[in-house]
Order: sequence, then C-alpha cells, then structure tokens
Amino acid sequence: MASKQAIQRRGRLWKSSNFLWALTLVGVASGVTFVELRPVSIPNPASKNVALADVERAVAAKYNVPNIVSAEASRLIASGDAVLFDVRESREFDAGHLPGALHVDPAESADRFLAEHAAELRGRVAIFYCSVGVRSSILVERIAQAAAHESLALYNLRGGIFRWFSEGRPVVDLVGSVNRIDPYDESWGRLLQRAMKARG
Repeated sequence: MASKQAIQRRGRLWKSSNFLWALTLVGVASGVTFVELRPVSIPNPASKNVALADVERAVAAKYNVPNIVSAEASRLIASGDAVLFDVRESREFDAGHLPGALHVDPAESADRFLAEHAAELRGRVAIFYCSVGVRSSILVERIAQAAAHESLALYNLRGGIFRWFSEGRPVVDLVGSVNRIDPYDESWGRLLQRAMKARG
C-alpha cells in the first residue's frame, strides 16, 4: 500500500470548451504513478443562462470542503480571526486580491503549504479563494487530507473573488485599492460581467 505522502492529491487544471479538467494524482504503488483526468462539472461560464450562483452550487456539490460566504468571511477578517490565501496565478493576484491575502500557487503541495504557513494557521480560520472556488477547493482538499490529524479550520470562499467583488467588497493590488479583478479568461470574464450587472 502506498504511503500517505505518496497518495497526496495534486490538482492541475486544463480548459476545454465546456469543462475544466482536473488531473489528480490518486496513488503511487510499486513505483507506478496513477493519475485520473476527470471533468469538473462546472457550467459553461460563456453561456448567457449561467449565473455565478449556478457555478457556486456546482463547485459546492463537486468538492467536499466547507464553504464560507463573503459576509461571514468579512466579519472574521475584520476581527483578525482569519487568514486569507489567494489560490490563483501571480498575474491574477497582482491585478487585484482581497486585502491581506497571501498568494499561494494553485499547484502547491499540501506538505509545502503546511510547512510554510504553520504559523499563520495556528488558532485562526484559513479562508482560501480563487476566481470562483474550483482551484481553492482543490487545494483545501489536499491540505485537509495531509493534515487530517490536525484540527485546522479550512474554508473555501463561496463564489471566490468573483462573488466578493460583485458584492462591492474591497480589492487591492500592490499599490492600493482597485476597482477591477482579473477575469481569468474571456469566458469567465463574461460571467463576472453578468454578476456585476446583477448587483446593479
């Protein structure tokens, strides 16, 4: 049987026309690596009929991780009881992120994350986010599996930075407040525009 470290899951995402695909390490035995390419059943963001709430429901159904809504996350951040981790590419983070968020590469291993951020996690709620919750949910799953023996409060921000931003909550870049975020790509940008219009 493979060791716990060898079974650790690692997610990589690829886009196709209708789905995100996740490549997941599912095990290593006798020197052979087993991976699985599985579709993440996320609605097509380019479709005019798809709302951010549809994507939120799909992400929550697909990943077995606790979610936290923006209002509760905002309260925990204001009280100093939360630490934020932005699980997007550097260019996305640099364009705009939640105030105080720490950048984490989406492909970061759970062991490396835990080694680098042990101090920030002690006694605090860890809130992870990406654009809509896919990449952050994958990382939360990996960390939860690697730290199953520890009592960590790990949450995915429901709707990610798209929901946070569409609700008019603050976003900053390396200089100060901004009123834009990186849309990830053109299709997800359309979803973000619809979410902003729905807010009014």
